[in-house]
Amino acid sequence: SKFQQVILIPRNVFLLDGIGALVSSLFLVVLLAPFESFFGMPSDYVYQLAIPAFVFAVYSIACYVFNPNNWQPFMKLIALANFIYCCVTFYLILKLFYRLTQFGVLYFILEIAVIFMVIALEINTIRKQV
Repeated sequence: SKFQQVILIPRNVFLLDGIGALVSSLFLVVLLAPFESFFGMPSDYVYQLAIPAFVFAVYSIACYVFNPNNWQPFMKLIALANFIYCCVTFYLILKLFYRLTQFGVLYFILEIAVIFMVIALEINTIRKQV
């Protein structure tokens, strides 16, 4: 389909990843940190998640802007970084489950699900181009 042709362009995948990571970091800082009692995640942990999310955003947007010819290693790295981020987030859900509200658990599970979709897209993009 036309959508698959557009979305599997590596440069577009970096842009999508970058925008997603930027939105994630903003949500963490603007929505979750100030409303610790609503979500249950301690704000210091929220900020510790927001920092790598912002770094990932800068990285992916830089890959979009500079559009390297040998883009595969860059995409493999961000896919791996996203996976590690999900593992850390899941660990925090388990560690702090007693503190998290239903909204907190839902937020982080949805975030992980969305990131896993992005990782799948990145892996498919790498495989399609080889």
